Amino acid sequence: MPNVQTIYQLECEAAYQREGVAKAMEFLKRYAPFFEHQGDGLTRTAIGDLTNVAQAIEAAAANLYAVVVVSPTAATADAFVQIFNVAAASVTVGTTAPDLVLKVPFGKTVTYLVLPGDDDNAQFSAAISTAAPTTPAGGTALAAASLPDVTFVTA
Repeated sequence: MPNVQTIYQLECEAAYQREGVAKAMEFLKRYAPFFEHQGDGLTRTAIGDLTNVAQAIEAAAANLYAVVVVSPTAATADAFVQIFNVAAASVTVGTTAPDLVLKVPFGKTVTYLVLPGDDDNAQFSAAISTAAPTTPAGGTALAAASLPDVTFVTA
C-alpha cells in the first residue's frame, strides 16, 4: 500500500502549495502505476531548509520520479539543487560532481518530473543524495533566508 499512501500524502501537501505542485501530483496519481507496475515502492521524502550539506534520499539504487522545490518568498538568491548517484556520506559538495542539477529561481516553486526509461534498471544505481549550494557545481552555502524546501518522490 505504499504507492497509495504516498500519492495521498502528496495530494494533501499539494492543497497547501502553489499550482504547479498540484498539477505534478495529478500527473503522478495518473501515471505512477505504469512506472511502478511491478512494485509498490513509491516513497515521499521531504527536506525543509536544504543546505550545502549532503542529505540522503535513498540509501540504495532507486528511480527518481519527481522533485518539488519551494524557494522561500523572502529568498534573495537562486538555489541549485544538486542530486548525486552516491551515498550522502561519500559526497563532498563542491568536489563531487552532481549527476543532476535543478535551478530554482529565488521566491519560486519549481516541479521537476522525471520519466523512467524503457529498461528496468534504476536511474540512480548506487543511492540518491542531495544538497543545495549557490552554484551548479559549487559548495558555498545559501543564506538562511534562501534555503529551499524540497520533496522527492522515489521508488
